[in-house]
Amino acid sequence: MNNRSVRMRFILTLFSTLLLLTACRSKKAEEAPHWFEKYSFFSEENYVNHFASQVDALTDAQCDYVAQVKNFYKNRHNVPLWTENGFQQTLVDSMLTLLGRSDEHGLPPTMFGYERISQRIDSLKTYKFLDEPSLYQELSALELDLTNAYLRYTNALRFGVTDPEVVNGGKWLYKWRGVDTNAVREALQATDTIFSFIHFAQPLDSHYVALTREMARLLPLKDTTWKAIPVVTIDSGGVNKAVRLIGERLKLTGELAASYRCNDTLDSRLLQALNLFRANNAIPESNALDEETVKALNRPISYYTDKLRVNLERARWRVLPAKGPDCIVVNVPDFSLKAARDGQIVANMRICCGKTLKLKDSVEARTVDGIIQSYKAETPMIYGEIDQVVLNPEWFVPESITKDEYYTKLCANNTSLLKKEHFYVYNRKTGKQVVADTIDWKKINRNKIPYILIQSSGRHNSLGRIKLNFPNTEYVYLHDTPSKHAFNKRNRAVSHGCVRVEQPVELAMVVFDYNEYDEEQLEQIQIQLGEKPKTRKGKKFLEELEKAEEEYLDSLPDDEKKFYRKLRPTYVEMEKQMPVYFEYFTCFLGTNGMVQYRDDVYLKEQNVLNALDKATKKFCK
Repeated sequence: MNNRSVRMRFILTLFSTLLLLTACRSKKAEEAPHWFEKYSFFSEENYVNHFASQVDALTDAQCDYVAQVKNFYKNRHNVPLWTENGFQQTLVDSMLTLLGRSDEHGLPPTMFGYERISQRIDSLKTYKFLDEPSLYQELSALELDLTNAYLRYTNALRFGVTDPEVVNGGKWLYKWRGVDTNAVREALQATDTIFSFIHFAQPLDSHYVALTREMARLLPLKDTTWKAIPVVTIDSGGVNKAVRLIGERLKLTGELAASYRCNDTLDSRLLQALNLFRANNAIPESNALDEETVKALNRPISYYTDKLRVNLERARWRVLPAKGPDCIVVNVPDFSLKAARDGQIVANMRICCGKTLKLKDSVEARTVDGIIQSYKAETPMIYGEIDQVVLNPEWFVPESITKDEYYTKLCANNTSLLKKEHFYVYNRKTGKQVVADTIDWKKINRNKIPYILIQSSGRHNSLGRIKLNFPNTEYVYLHDTPSKHAFNKRNRAVSHGCVRVEQPVELAMVVFDYNEYDEEQLEQIQIQLGEKPKTRKGKKFLEELEKAEEEYLDSLPDDEKKFYRKLRPTYVEMEKQMPVYFEYFTCFLGTNGMVQYRDDVYLKEQNVLNALDKATKKFCK
């Protein structure tokens, strides 16, 4: 299914849902249902008086938001919402339907007291309450349970359940909105249009909708035990009994139509579905069945549903500011970058991100209170605004890298390393350039290095030809790289934290387009990157650059001319700062219209799962 079909299906679903929601609640309360008539002793006036006393006595143990709930019922003159006239059948049934399907959002119904509410309703329908006090007590408890469930549910959909700063173990630097008194007040003020409010509380983007649809498809299979597929290698057209199992498995994972008749031959239709499965799981396509693909096919249903739970929760975190139609998005687990203009993807490329430690001992050492803490070199989850593009950047080597990676090499052979890496040395205190041959690195304290290494501009530079800056406390940025071979790796978590982009010039052009650069300005950018001029104006611009360079060299003091470098950085300030988001989604809607699954490269998923389970146990008390 292509993106257009997905959007059209979503719009039709939204339209029909709104029609249903509009019909679910009228402003006038319903009469009690037929089964409630057996409570002939019920008095609305007596019940309201009883309920008012229950609201006055409400405690934190009974309700998550006592002050707001008390104020809500005060404004209603203590008239119940769910149990007005005894029982609001349509309203309650609709709410129970939503709560019963909350697991499609990765949130178990137990989190909202679904079983307890259902049991209370069953008790009412079996007429266990024979007098006014007992009936009113049960109705009051049901009323407050439903209001509490409604608030928990809407808050969970609007803001998520977990704390993103905690479950990410650091390196999550977004500003974000969580549940606050205003959010609770907004939900309570929406009770006249309660189900419309719930519907619009959840994320409505195609990514979130696709994940909920995938979860709904897989939930009926959650107790399915798959027969293990033998690890075999089969070429296209090959015959093996394992092929039949593969066909059945691909029907369940969604890549193969249910109408396909499975057999023992790896035919073209099955191979096509197999390669679609590989694409959805970031496995290279092949004309044969291999061990890696078989192992992926043997993953249990819980592999998929756990990933969906985690990523639905991530999608509910209310990051600030929200994405607009013009932005750059880096998804770390997918090792990808997409740039959008006016809501359309105009650039899509591979990236390399910060490395992490995966050894068992390292993970255990980084676990605090059950949360795996981020490794220092991991790329942070962060929002920024690109305010500067640097052409032909220099690389100011961080002190930690000088200490950990270069110090020993400098002690062994100062001159050779500096020439090979095109490094210049500056005094950290004075900022003055130093003649490298005068430094005896063996006498330098490794923990207090008084010098800064700077790599000169050029194709050899670790930042390549372009660097895109945005202000942030982690000192990360987007940049080019001369090490293009890294983009051919499947796991591209190889950097010190910054993001290397495969097509930096194309990305920079998106930022320049966002700033409405014309053809003349773009040609000047290309010339400064070393391209030959293509127009008369371009030739004139190059002549002016060369003349200015001669004047600059003449202006240098004689003692600085020995340090002269013809190629130096050009800093291009951006009037319009393009938003950039570094994200972490191991499940997302792919361009083929199917949900994609990626490895948890930074080992963050278990943190979220543990927090969701902990929240469920807390709410169930």
